[in-house]
Amino acid sequence: MIQPGVPAVRAPSLVGLGLISAAMLAFEIGLTRVFSVQQFHHFAFIVVSLGLMGIAASGGLMAVLAWKPPLTGLAVGFSIAVAAVYLVLQTLPFDSYSIAWDGRQALVLLLYFLAAGLPFLFAGWCAGRGLVEAGTEAHRPYAVVLLGSALGVPLALAAHRAWGELGVLGFAAALGGLAAAAFAARPAGRWAAFGLSGLLLLGLLASPAGFMLRLSPYKPLVGAQLALDARTALTRWSATTRVDVVESGSVHIFPGLSLNAAGDLPQQAALFIDGDGPLPITALGESDPAAQDLARHMPSRLAYELRPGADVLILDPGAGMPALLALASGARHITLAGDHPLVLNVVAGPYAEFSQYLMDEARLSISPRPSRGALRTEGASYTIVEFALSDPFRPVTSGAFSLTENFSLTVESLADAYAALEAEGLLMLTRWLGTPPGESVRAWATLLAALEEQGVADPGERLIAYRGMRTATLIAGRRAFRAEELAATRRFLEANSFDPVYLPDLRPEELNRYNRLPEEVYAALFAALLADPQAAAANYEFRLTPPTDDRPYFFHFFRWRQTPEVLAGLGRTWQPFGGSGYFVLLALLGLVLVLALA
Repeated sequence: MIQPGVPAVRAPSLVGLGLISAAMLAFEIGLTRVFSVQQFHHFAFIVVSLGLMGIAASGGLMAVLAWKPPLTGLAVGFSIAVAAVYLVLQTLPFDSYSIAWDGRQALVLLLYFLAAGLPFLFAGWCAGRGLVEAGTEAHRPYAVVLLGSALGVPLALAAHRAWGELGVLGFAAALGGLAAAAFAARPAGRWAAFGLSGLLLLGLLASPAGFMLRLSPYKPLVGAQLALDARTALTRWSATTRVDVVESGSVHIFPGLSLNAAGDLPQQAALFIDGDGPLPITALGESDPAAQDLARHMPSRLAYELRPGADVLILDPGAGMPALLALASGARHITLAGDHPLVLNVVAGPYAEFSQYLMDEARLSISPRPSRGALRTEGASYTIVEFALSDPFRPVTSGAFSLTENFSLTVESLADAYAALEAEGLLMLTRWLGTPPGESVRAWATLLAALEEQGVADPGERLIAYRGMRTATLIAGRRAFRAEELAATRRFLEANSFDPVYLPDLRPEELNRYNRLPEEVYAALFAALLADPQAAAANYEFRLTPPTDDRPYFFHFFRWRQTPEVLAGLGRTWQPFGGSGYFVLLALLGLVLVLALA
């Protein structure tokens, strides 16, 4: 408690409190980025909890211990603890998916959390001591702590932009050393603290090969780097994103490409966001005959054949391939709206020549607003709004991505896109196929809900859906499709051996002809959802409730009634997910609760 009559802390101590507060917030942001890149972004959710618990633990220690460690020692402890967190995360072999059947992984995760909480304990202890020692002048260190915390956030973002996620940790450790120097009463201690600060900063920023951030083996970037000729050609950071580009002769990413395509595949580079992906950068110009041939065999081509010379808005355009296909398909003008500006900057900058200067194309422009903002741009209307497929394939049973927010694939987003269409406009959405059906079916359910929100009374007359071997494409029109448009659709599907899933005048004999399944489950599910969405979703094996802006979890398919089946399959499936991914999230919650109770 604050003691009356105690003299206020001196000015250097106030400087130290500001620095340690800035260091704590910088570490918190850096740890969020480390967890996002090394593991998966849902691990970052627990960082705030760890911060609160570490600070609370410092208050508990102050209350029960008579010992009052010097502020210099606490600041040094913070810096060393930050470096220790990095070493723990790098050296302990944590397998995030085997935790469901390997109890040792729970212990490793607990050690992760304890180590990550230590810097917060030291920083909280520093701030608490400063408040106590200020006595009746506590408002002064309190203001300095708030100011330092506020400055720590933009400083951390700037450090991440310059040096990446490890650079933020090095920057936070260095700030802790500077705080120790400010707290030190003697010159020798001050110079020693300066030396520690510089050593920690250089140690983490130099990042020799053995100290590069080690990613989870389940990150797609790690798998791409295993190719014999693979090389990581570029790594860049923005304030919130890390981008890696891998070049390899084995990169071939053409989601939904028809098996009838006979031409040689063009050279590509694979771009990864926080280790996830890949997104293809394609070495083709839009006027190249190979680009024209490629576009004719991609699922998105149908919309451009039905609406030639279209004004197009492409949402989440990845690394530019949807734009290349739209240009090669004869679009009049294309607006790209994405949520990762760094991706398009890489394509327009270091990979401009490789991409045949795609981003300099006169018919192409980049929206200054992200995807949802672009949909609500006043006065803007489009012939085609395309929700590009820029997410990697993820098995529906994974569950680990249940907490992945996607505000582009919500009822409100699709409703906004439909409202942004011209009178003859088309909304196009492509998603991955899976066994059992997941993404494509939920996209259909979400599209139906969006049309209902827009007051469409006859959605069945305005919808088309078809599939290839790996993807399904959904198209919704502002008006009912005419007979000649449906005839053109059938010619396109036959030319590319795509199977119709839904047409307003679909005949049973048209189903399951090319990409044959033991049973045509997609058409049955799509028809059931169209007839009675609530009943069809309630009876399905996985959760199909359309995501909304309040619950934007497009990849959350898990239902509790799946639990016995998931537990029976632990450790027996070929892939690392095996349905246990959702239980990883529950394990995170359980461990944090244990720490909170302690």
